[in-house]
Amino acid sequence: SETYEERRRQYLDYVLSNPAPEGLKGHFYELVRVAENKSPVHNGYFRAAVNYIDQRRDCADFVMLGVQRLLFQFPDSPLVPKEVYNESRRALLDFKYWPDEPGIDSMCTWTENHQIMFSTNEYLSGQMYPEEVFTNSGMTGKQKMVKARRRILQWLDLRFYTGFNEWLSNVYFDEDLTALINLIDFCDDSEIVNKSAMVADLLLFDMAINSWRGQFVSTHGRSYFKEKTYAPDESTSDTSKLVFGMGCYAQRDNMSAVTLALSAKYKVPDSIISIGKEIERHEVVNRQRIGINVKEARKWGLNR
Repeated sequence: SETYEERRRQYLDYVLSNPAPEGLKGHFYELVRVAENKSPVHNGYFRAAVNYIDQRRDCADFVMLGVQRLLFQFPDSPLVPKEVYNESRRALLDFKYWPDEPGIDSMCTWTENHQIMFSTNEYLSGQMYPEEVFTNSGMTGKQKMVKARRRILQWLDLRFYTGFNEWLSNVYFDEDLTALINLIDFCDDSEIVNKSAMVADLLLFDMAINSWRGQFVSTHGRSYFKEKTYAPDESTSDTSKLVFGMGCYAQRDNMSAVTLALSAKYKVPDSIISIGKEIERHEVVNRQRIGINVKEARKWGLNR
């Protein structure tokens, strides 16, 4: 399809016609069924997501991004039982959002993608419940917003000025983009929203100039065996197909394509789409500087 809007509609129809994939991100497919008011919604995916969050297992922050979208964007769907909504809200109030909070967990928080996901989840949960006391930390929602805001803005500024340490990742760009779109769609802080949109543009521009026919065929700061050995099965495959109209839907381990397709406030710039769709070029030399020298940590406010 020539236009992004046509591809967005086709992608939503594709999701409606296919079962949700196995794994941590299956409940994102069910968000499409909720959005389109198409029964049946397989609410077991949402229940499993809440259970995973409650167990504080690694990647619970991935899972929470989808639960928050359900609560913010579709807070009263007749296709979702009230108990699912109630348990989802309770899970947000009980969660451990950062290592300085009490409780045992098995969650990785310190890598680049986890930093923005945990911070996004904490800020938006605080915004949703500003006067509530979060049971694990004893902080109010307003206090959590103040705490998470500093981390979010520092992360956004570092990405804008220095790029991604997990550079051109065909795995973790999926997570980064999902967190950014949640901030754009639901955050009430204009500075966070504007900077999130700028970094989302930057991330998709990186994908556009380093892709060929919808496949993200560059070096990758972090990747895994599956993505390295079979390009159509990257975690960013669905997003590339949606945005640039080439490649294929891998139908696994992707949540940013659904998030983009459901976003009410973010649209991929036409200029970035045109770059990603360009296949007539014979040779391109791309020079990028990514990351910082550890010796410069103090300059970037990373000395604490």
